[in-house]
Amino acid sequence: MATLKQNSTYRNGKRIFGNYRLLVSLPNDKLNITLPNTKADKSTAIDYQNIANGVEAKAKRKPNLPTAVIHKNKQYKCWKVYLYQELDMLDKIIEPVKKQIIKYTFDLAYDEMIRYKKNTKQLRPRAIENIERNKSIIIELVGNIEVKDFNATTYVKLLENMDKKVLRNGKVGYSDTTKNIQVRGLRSLLNWCVKMGYIKRNCIMSDDIPAPDTSCQDKTYISKSAFDTICSLALQSIYASYWKVAYATGLRLRELANAPDIPGYQGLWHTISRKDDMWVITVEQGKNKGKQKAITILPDEYYADYQAMVNHHKWYSPDCISKNFTKASRLAGFDKITFRNTRNSFAGNLLQSGYSTFVVSKLMRHSSIGMTDKYLKDRDYQWNIIKKELS
Repeated sequence: MATLKQNSTYRNGKRIFGNYRLLVSLPNDKLNITLPNTKADKSTAIDYQNIANGVEAKAKRKPNLPTAVIHKNKQYKCWKVYLYQELDMLDKIIEPVKKQIIKYTFDLAYDEMIRYKKNTKQLRPRAIENIERNKSIIIELVGNIEVKDFNATTYVKLLENMDKKVLRNGKVGYSDTTKNIQVRGLRSLLNWCVKMGYIKRNCIMSDDIPAPDTSCQDKTYISKSAFDTICSLALQSIYASYWKVAYATGLRLRELANAPDIPGYQGLWHTISRKDDMWVITVEQGKNKGKQKAITILPDEYYADYQAMVNHHKWYSPDCISKNFTKASRLAGFDKITFRNTRNSFAGNLLQSGYSTFVVSKLMRHSSIGMTDKYLKDRDYQWNIIKKELS
């Protein structure tokens, strides 16, 4: 709530009162505003206070101003400007605020986006970690420049620097998957800046700028025989049960949990039921997708592994399951195979069995059939088809 105080000073030992002032708290701002012509007019000062209280309440509900303030053919999008507009004092503040808005660096933009999405409950803790990582990578590769200065030339420079980056393992250049993840993160930030009115357009959305092509490079198909070999090398049989359920259903790593409160699974989970003589798994897709539900099928021959997974005395973390799968893959001689390839292989097995792309798309919970078609480009999958045809 805005506080109303009257300015005063002492002259010759006598206290002299001046205009009233408002102390107002807004997102990222604590303001001390002197109210003109209120020295002997407390009722007008109270009217100003009521206006400020209304703005404070709105700002608390929506930390980012939903609509821009138009002044002298310019747009300003912050609560400080909005408050001065409501107080009919816009000309007193517009120039210093204009300078403040222009200097919007990547560092500030990322921080404000995180703060906004946290306040509006749009982010899980893991998502905040990913944004922070994206922020550090982008700033390292192109500098903490102003968002408005990021253009097509800067974007090409970013992609070039991604290829030149020396990684901790000694390798040079990010993988195509990592590049795509970081570009998506940057695109998300720029889209948010457009929405907030900080920039006019997102240059990454332009058709004339090349985006990393990751449609099939990291999709390594695992044949049934190769998968069985990997499972036989599991350090514990319970690990293999997790892997088999994922391989047979296409569940993502964090969708393997069967309750929303299992640590490490970020609230993702599924339920299972018997329907039409099949084990139907219903995937709860979480807050960010409007609590939508999608299904996949667990073949009967894998139900024993499913029971072993959910009835084991402890749940293993997603990182533990993934890292142990990678270890077993290396022992089996497969240097490029990781846990995420179990999902690719689920799609490939369905397609080889004669299921339509439409059915595979639904069981994979893809947003479009076009996404499912990318799995047909997997070179290991294509070679497996050729071998089957030749034999």
